[in-house]
Amino acid sequence: MSNIFLNEKKALAMIHLLDGPTYIRHIAEKSNTMYPHALQTLKLLEKKEYATSKKEGRIRIYQLTEKGQKIAELLKEIWDLTQE
Repeated sequence: MSNIFLNEKKALAMIHLLDGPTYIRHIAEKSNTMYPHALQTLKLLEKKEYATSKKEGRIRIYQLTEKGQKIAELLKEIWDLTQE
C-alpha cells in the first residue's frame, strides 16, 4: 500500500478522520501505525488547525476542522487515484 505522492501514515490518519470524530487508538489501528506515531500526527494536524480535539473523560476525541475536511477529501481523491 505504498503511495509515492503522500506520506502514507499521515495521509491515512487524515483520511480516516473523514469518518467523523474518533480517538487516537482507532486512527492508529486504521492507519496501521503505532499509538505514539498516531498521537504525533494528530497533534500536528491540530497545530496546523486541520483538526480539533476535546477530552471526554480519559479519552481525547479528534475531528477535522472545515479546512481539514477539505484537505482530507482531496487527499482521499489523490489516494484513490494512485492506488495500484
